[in-house]
Amino acid sequence: MTRTRVTVAFVILVAAAVALWLLDSSGPAGDTAKPPPTASAAKAVSSSPVPAAAPASVAPDSSASAAPIHVRLPEGTPAATVVQVLRPAADAGDPRAACRLALELSKCQLGDKPTAAQKAACEGVSPEEARKASNYLWQAAAAGNVGAMSRYARDPMLDNLDATESAGAWAQYDQNVESFLARAVAGGDVMALYFSWRATGTGIAAGGRRLIRVDPYMAAVYANAATPLLDPRRQALVSKSAMLEESNLPPDEVEKARAEAQRIRETYFAGAQRTEDTQNDSYMQPAQCDK
Repeated sequence: MTRTRVTVAFVILVAAAVALWLLDSSGPAGDTAKPPPTASAAKAVSSSPVPAAAPASVAPDSSASAAPIHVRLPEGTPAATVVQVLRPAADAGDPRAACRLALELSKCQLGDKPTAAQKAACEGVSPEEARKASNYLWQAAAAGNVGAMSRYARDPMLDNLDATESAGAWAQYDQNVESFLARAVAGGDVMALYFSWRATGTGIAAGGRRLIRVDPYMAAVYANAATPLLDPRRQALVSKSAMLEESNLPPDEVEKARAEAQRIRETYFAGAQRTEDTQNDSYMQPAQCDK
């Protein structure tokens, strides 16, 4: 009986908070979603093989023109509550709501042997709902949400799709990954910067797909730009790789790469926080959906 009352009280508090957010239609400037970087801003990640603008298959950016819906739920909110509260906003076109919904639904793609904790966290979320995670992530990324573009490039959440669905979704990924990655870097996403180092150093994107041209110069640029912004484990990995990448470049190219790295960091990452030391490179905090 006590547990039921606590659960009901929690839902009521969440509903009240959401009502206040919805009433705040104007909100302070810091609450509005940043529009995606312009083509010139993306192009500033210079010598990169990444295109400056998104391919035609990307949906028009709605984040700059659509009125913000101001729906934010604290991390740890039960997945079923997140779905209930955010799905209407996501379906109405709010990219931040779609991004957060994708994150929560992806956690409920439980596989064959879920733990008791996973089952409890996803109680009330059906497998059919969980399968829609990739759709909502794509929706948010295509609308220019920085966090969603970064997460999509690193992991488009396609593992739970059947062969037919997966083929079309991966083709869509192939068309857009480079552009999303460049725009996420220009939007100040540190994990996008880290993944850009990996991708330009190896040519490998999500799912082991070889889509990005190997470019030792840009790998050195991204490595030098990312290193001060990473947790100690990733920092050690990237620093070691940067030394190897720079050893394959002429001295003048090394100096150019370091200068370009500093420019990228100063232009796009002023005040950026270090990454968390998570083993999963696709992880992102829900708050990153607000970018």
